[in-house]
Amino acid sequence: MSILDWNKSLEIGHTTIDEQHKGLVKLLNDLHSAMSLGVSSADYTPIRMRLYEYTVFHFSEEEALMGRTGYKLRAEHEREHFEFVEKLNELAQKASARNEDIGTEIFNWLADWLLRHISQTDRKLVECLKQERHDGATYL
Repeated sequence: MSILDWNKSLEIGHTTIDEQHKGLVKLLNDLHSAMSLGVSSADYTPIRMRLYEYTVFHFSEEEALMGRTGYKLRAEHEREHFEFVEKLNELAQKASARNEDIGTEIFNWLADWLLRHISQTDRKLVECLKQERHDGATYL
């Protein structure tokens, strides 16, 4: 069961980044499916961990790209990544400390953040890269 379907409106035009975003959306849908089936929080923790690990991988890829290309808004973009990881850690600690399922809160925040970050922050990055055309990437 998908709550978020990948579609053209989510594409930002950079083949590698778009493929990684598709992976994030798939993991987000996997998390939602587990939650919808009434799976206990402990049972969908591995999905949350895969989502966390893939997100960190994706951020490092974007940050390396920004570094190679001299992206002017790099500090601002990286700050968003840092704040995301901090918030995710905070929510995980909150769930652990309260020993209760806050999966819905985490899911809603993840989905909102991801859609906003793709449509605004990552789109700015790709638009700049397209104009400068010096990263050697394939663009749509």
